[in-house]
Amino acid sequence: MPVIYYNIEQQKSLEREPYRSLTKRFKNLKNALEEKEIELGIGADKEGFAKGFFTDFKFTKDARLRFVFSKEADAEGQKSKTFVRMIFSFECNEDNLYYYRRHIKLLKLRVPYFYIPGATHFAFSSQMDDEFNMQFDVLVEDDDKVLQVCYSLLNQIIAILSFED
Repeated sequence: MPVIYYNIEQQKSLEREPYRSLTKRFKNLKNALEEKEIELGIGADKEGFAKGFFTDFKFTKDARLRFVFSKEADAEGQKSKTFVRMIFSFECNEDNLYYYRRHIKLLKLRVPYFYIPGATHFAFSSQMDDEFNMQFDVLVEDDDKVLQVCYSLLNQIIAILSFED
């Protein structure tokens, strides 16, 4: 009989940044999410790997992550749904516009494959002006799953930024 050895650690991601800060701020707003916002700093104030994010000031200066919440009523007006918008933004460096455009084009090809547990609808958009913005919009029918959806959206940004390391 074959023996399988595995070496895995206990999952403690939610006890680490940025999940810990997101959880704390969300719990303060949980009972009144309508038109509320949570903002998280990305990569702190040093270049490199910090709080789960990798930041390179050449590409991502003054990076911010915001979660915006609102309530939407269904067609019958009986059951409300929670709309969550996550916005990842940073100051654009004009020297890197080609780089940004190329990576966003590649990201848009992959967006239909993102799985956000608990979300019933999902959309992605991006824009570049003075700032670069990536916007993820989801609709959540179960209020108890909103925080889990936020974790999943946060995972997307951590993964996107990990490829620059």
